Amino acid sequence: MQPAFEEGRRPTWRDRFVPSVRTTCALATQVLPVSRSVRQELISLGVPAEKARVFRNAADRPDLSVYDRNEARRRLGVVGDEPTVVAVGHAVPVKGWDVLIEAMAAVARAVPAARLVLIGSCTQQHEAPEYRRLTALIETHGLANRVRFAGYVPDVYSALVGADVFVLPSRSEGDSNALLQALNCGLPCVATRVGSAEDLIQEGVDGLLVKRDDVEGLAAALRRTLEDAAFRARLALRAASRKHAPTTREYAEKLVDLYAELLRNEGIESTISKPDAPTLNSRGAA
Repeated sequence: MQPAFEEGRRPTWRDRFVPSVRTTCALATQVLPVSRSVRQELISLGVPAEKARVFRNAADRPDLSVYDRNEARRRLGVVGDEPTVVAVGHAVPVKGWDVLIEAMAAVARAVPAARLVLIGSCTQQHEAPEYRRLTALIETHGLANRVRFAGYVPDVYSALVGADVFVLPSRSEGDSNALLQALNCGLPCVATRVGSAEDLIQEGVDGLLVKRDDVEGLAAALRRTLEDAAFRARLALRAASRKHAPTTREYAEKLVDLYAELLRNEGIESTISKPDAPTLNSRGAA
């Protein structure tokens, strides 16, 4: 995705022409964007449409029975039945946590018991400026008792099971692993219309979609989901009932099929056998 947009700055000529991306894609036999939106961005840069093939991230459905919701909520700092919103990312502008905190200020006035937990790293050197800005926003809005930084969590599912609502306020995404994991947990999700969110979420059926950088829209979606328990339950039920991504085994088999196809196109018969599925960690990396 475009660095200038992600970093919130005016694009330079290098950003506009992205010579490294154009050159790499020109030399590649196939380009594998992780979502339709990334594919369209590449096509807009001149990558031939026939060369760009969407190759979605994998996400196995977890065995939620191994997690204890009460213990998860305790670790998140949640007391009793406080309605809890969770976001997963880290302290950089592209993740939109500043917009989320602004929206939470409006939510708190309508739902005083609501809590927000931000899961992800915020202590690395490149994260420090944004973390300071976020903590200042929390103080400005008097949200110190309502917003908590949980830091990096090795097993994201162990935290998601303690949430009532998941929110993805990002300004840019490809195919968000966090959103896939939240849907696999059967959480009602509120997400910005970036990356694969519009492919993954059926508006009003298993989640809600809002424009990026829309504080009022995000606040309204969160309020609706938090205030209406029946609506929230319907979203959760539908999210849990659908398959949202290929399994790691399906992903591995598809990758082998792709390489076999590329070899055949070069007149080489593939002898590659399909491997066992790779094990993905909680952040979606092999």
